[in-house]
Amino acid sequence: MTATTSEVTKPVRNFLAGLCIGPLFGSMAITFYGTWRWLKGAPKQPDPLHGIIYAYNNHGSDLYFSAAHIIGLYVVFWTIPLAFLGMLIEPKKNFYHVGFAARWELDDPQKIRSWTGTLVALAIIVVAWFFGEPIAAFLQTAGLLG
Repeated sequence: MTATTSEVTKPVRNFLAGLCIGPLFGSMAITFYGTWRWLKGAPKQPDPLHGIIYAYNNHGSDLYFSAAHIIGLYVVFWTIPLAFLGMLIEPKKNFYHVGFAARWELDDPQKIRSWTGTLVALAIIVVAWFFGEPIAAFLQTAGLLG
């Protein structure tokens, strides 16, 4: 029995979908954790000397962040379109739609997309944890962050 082109490309498409969807979950985890920690002691006045100038309205009171603190928010918004791309390329079965709503079952019996997405999300968390500040400093000096 010969495998069809669709059967041959399913693992590749699942792998690529995991590569596209994983960064969203990794960046969300870093952003939620970082914001939760920062909100406990964030200054209520801007501190231009230390670069803490970006206002964040937290339930009626303004708190201030630096460019390094808000990089996670940028990354989350950059990875949302990437996750949608991953959803488009992943193999589907039992696909149906009504208007703008769509439902399907994943066609990933070997769990390639799940494992790839999980590993990518964990890799992003590790990279952000150990190299986040140097990356943010580089982006700030390059003019890509405030």
